[in-house]
Amino acid sequence: MALVLPGCFGGGRLAFDEGCAPEGSGVADGVPVCFTTDDGWLLEGTLWRGSDKGAPTVVLVHGLNEEHGAFGKLARDLAERGFTVLAFDSRGHGSSRITEGAKPRWPEFTDREYQSMYRDLVAAAEFLVDKDLRRPTVIVGSMLGANEALQYATSRDGLGLEGLLLLSPGVAYRGMTATTAFARLYEGDVLVVASADDTSGSRDAKTLLDAMPSTTKALKLWPSKGRGTRMLDDTEVRGALLHWTVEVTKNLPPARDPA
Repeated sequence: MALVLPGCFGGGRLAFDEGCAPEGSGVADGVPVCFTTDDGWLLEGTLWRGSDKGAPTVVLVHGLNEEHGAFGKLARDLAERGFTVLAFDSRGHGSSRITEGAKPRWPEFTDREYQSMYRDLVAAAEFLVDKDLRRPTVIVGSMLGANEALQYATSRDGLGLEGLLLLSPGVAYRGMTATTAFARLYEGDVLVVASADDTSGSRDAKTLLDAMPSTTKALKLWPSKGRGTRMLDDTEVRGALLHWTVEVTKNLPPARDPA
């Protein structure tokens, strides 16, 4: 049975917000979208459609006390190279809200609620499939978002994922204390990025990378570039991340037509 969501139209789990621009009307800055999670969160974000339906898909997950606009420069760089890009406000952040209209914020979350944040990525993947686009090919996660990305990648929902790009990941963020255990399960391509002047961040980055059994893993420590999405203000950093993403996705098989 279709579920009509407050603030959305079209029914079902996946819908566009009434305030979103119609698909096809987007310009360089992408098209506003919204979708819902299986536990009742309505998440708003921006979708940049790639050069074709089978284009690699990059999903961007921001950190604590941020919104998806923190990825603006990187998102546009990726879109200009033909990638499909989806960025969204995680639960408890930005415009995200419960489908009944309430807007709990992240400082109110319990440990269990932090541990459930990876379900936003599950919903994002289903949204992409619903739009006849690829499931996430690469996930870029910043700080708390990096932990969410790692949890998603090692779950059964991580089908089709080619690589992780983790900005300033932490061994433990809030209730997400099993991150090192997830790292031990991840065998795919991964680039971990941190700044050497971020003492705890660079230490945790090394710890998590060492735990990964992946044979295609790398650590990039910049001398002084800030933390998380702040590093993306630097064109050299964005260029390196874009180059890595292009290399990881260049040999993708053709996308399957939806059933």
